[in-house]
Amino acid sequence: MSDPAAGSAAVPLVIPSVLDELDMGVVIVDDARRIVVWNTWMVRHSGISRRTAIGAELSALLPAMAGGRVELAVRDALDTGLPAVISHHVNHDLFPLLRGDGMTDERVAQSIVVRPTRTGRGVGCLIQIYDQTAAVERERKLRAQRSARYHAIVDAARDCFVTVDEDGAIWSMNPATEERFGCSAAAMRGQPIARLLPQLQDLPLLGEPLVPVRAVGAGGKAFDAEISMGSWMNNGVRHFTLFIRDVTERNLAAENLRRTERIQALGELTGGVAHEFNNLLMVIRANAEMVLAHAGGEAAAHAAEIVQAVDRGRNLTDGLLSFARRQPLNPVRVPLDAAVEDIQRLAAPLLGVAVEIAAPPILAGAAVMADRTQLQNALLNLLINARDAMPDGGRITITAGPGPEPGQCHIAVADTGTGMSPAILEKACEPFFTTKDQGKGTGLGLSMVAGFARQSGGDFLLASRPGAGTTATIRLRGTSGDGPPGAAADADGAGKEDGPPPVLPPLRLLVTEDDPQVRAGVLAMLAQGGHRTAAAADGPDALDLMADEDFDLLVTDIMLPRGMNGVALACEARRMFPRLAVVLMSGYHGFDPALLEAVGPAAILRKPFTRTDLERAMAAALRQRPRSPA
Repeated sequence: MSDPAAGSAAVPLVIPSVLDELDMGVVIVDDARRIVVWNTWMVRHSGISRRTAIGAELSALLPAMAGGRVELAVRDALDTGLPAVISHHVNHDLFPLLRGDGMTDERVAQSIVVRPTRTGRGVGCLIQIYDQTAAVERERKLRAQRSARYHAIVDAARDCFVTVDEDGAIWSMNPATEERFGCSAAAMRGQPIARLLPQLQDLPLLGEPLVPVRAVGAGGKAFDAEISMGSWMNNGVRHFTLFIRDVTERNLAAENLRRTERIQALGELTGGVAHEFNNLLMVIRANAEMVLAHAGGEAAAHAAEIVQAVDRGRNLTDGLLSFARRQPLNPVRVPLDAAVEDIQRLAAPLLGVAVEIAAPPILAGAAVMADRTQLQNALLNLLINARDAMPDGGRITITAGPGPEPGQCHIAVADTGTGMSPAILEKACEPFFTTKDQGKGTGLGLSMVAGFARQSGGDFLLASRPGAGTTATIRLRGTSGDGPPGAAADADGAGKEDGPPPVLPPLRLLVTEDDPQVRAGVLAMLAQGGHRTAAAADGPDALDLMADEDFDLLVTDIMLPRGMNGVALACEARRMFPRLAVVLMSGYHGFDPALLEAVGPAAILRKPFTRTDLERAMAAALRQRPRSPA
């Protein structure tokens, strides 16, 4: 056995006192793999004295390290001259070092550098051992803090978090997942993710960045889910964290937006169609009235049939404009008995033979202030809803009359259908909410009824119980008069008023209309009244005519070409002639009411109209024109 003192003398370049001051372990072995240097740090942390260590082989001195990573690194350094680094490990095949004086049980986390070096006997090996315990402890605390923050966030999150391994087995889940899916994390640990989300049975989906699925939660309630994923490694095994978000409301909102955009686009289309169709009806009606005025017998009967068809066509365009939201409310006095009678006749073909409709007698004289067409549409919506609530047939009862509040009247539609639960009743008037099958309802019916009632100064009530049917009640302002103040300003219903048409003196009139057939029809009506007329196809031409001649009244279409609509024309004409009377014609109601206010007093005349309608509008415009300055 070698003499330890001789071994020590073989390292003349090493200064023991310097090595003993170092805050790291230093071990040097010679080419025979015997220890020649064992500094004080190693004595303190290994519990092995220098006398015992010097001259011993590492594997003999520390049997637990035999065949371990340090011994292999030493052998490679001696055989090949290559260094090695072993970092941040606490392991039995490294140096079994302890903290402090070597008497405690806490092991030292080590970074070890092994490199070849020269000794007095030739090539040896320098082993440097660094205490990384503090760094490892700091890292452990940081990991613990990060983990605590992560779990605090995850546990408080309303989204679902699920961790699975690469085989799809569940490792953990947060409380939101337990609540959403109605299961406990302990019971689901180790279960396949397909138990929660069958769509992920195909494990390659776990690698997708975003997976939309239809999930089933607690109580069998289905919801739209969006799954995003992150992957990480743990001891060489890939794991996935699944972030599961309920996107049902978002998808519903997106669908509602798409539906609203479709309705808006359709509204624009129907509004434009209604405008053109009203122009055609105007031409037909004007010519039919000319025939009625000059013909008799069978020709007059045929012309009367044409006029009736035009009236039906106007009702159709009214419906289109109402759907397109291009028709402002025009409140008039609507007798309740007439409204109920009309809606029964209109709805009878739609309700079918399995539905019985009844209406008890209505108090004579009861009437509401409402837009006649919109009220009819609202009642028709309620009747169709009542029919759909009775798939096997049943009875619909329409009641109407004064009350319940003073100054109010009501119209109620009651059915004997399936009724609604409190949860459905609460949402029934929300836009786009429907319980009908896909494609059988837009979810706008009741919301439009409610909106109409509120816009008319009333309200809308629903009462229902499962199995006991539903009662829908529209409450509107009651009236006992003949119409709203200033009703003559809007000639929309003028042709429907009783009494003879007004008697007008011969007037000098300017008609501005871009459609030549409509223009000719209006000029013919005015000629029958003995008026002198001039005509223009657009605003600039009309202003040129007014620059050369005075006119009593301007009759102009609202929609005109060449960058000047009828409203702008009326404003400019009023600037030139402040007392000019104005009648605005329109087959389309997409204009801004604020623009009409800029014109000042004017009568609005909806196409198609009769000669009587036109004369009433002219009379109203003449009454309203500004007075001459005193």
